[in-house]
Amino acid sequence: MVNRINQFDFPEHGVAIDVEDFGEHHRDAARIEFAASRPLCGLARWATTNGQLLVLPDRSAVLLCDHCVIVLIDFVDNHACYLEPPRMLGLRAYFSKIRLEGRFLVGEVYGVFDWRRPLEPMPWNELRQRFFSGWGPVVNGRFPSAVGID
Repeated sequence: MVNRINQFDFPEHGVAIDVEDFGEHHRDAARIEFAASRPLCGLARWATTNGQLLVLPDRSAVLLCDHCVIVLIDFVDNHACYLEPPRMLGLRAYFSKIRLEGRFLVGEVYGVFDWRRPLEPMPWNELRQRFFSGWGPVVNGRFPSAVGID
């Protein structure tokens, strides 16, 4: 059963985005989908595990976040860009506690050997320059964390 968590309306950009919770699929891991009222950068639906949507303060873009990647969807330029966690000692790392605080995107990065460190705070108005162009590891709307989701 689908439970709509929230709807974000952006009438100035002619789009609304629903955040839908499809429930737990494995050990406190919830299938979260984002559904846009029209395609954004070629896609209108995204699937993730425990994902969240953050709105930039000027409402020009949203961030779709999970533990594996942060994607910025720019409404004005109809452009997507992404950031993956930095690798530590050559090993995969993950995002945690990603949020907007004041003028900054903040959070944590953690790894497999139980290490954890703060993510370097990034001014929200510089994210487009710091992120990489495109969808990165998000393929056909599926975030890497969406493993096991039908």
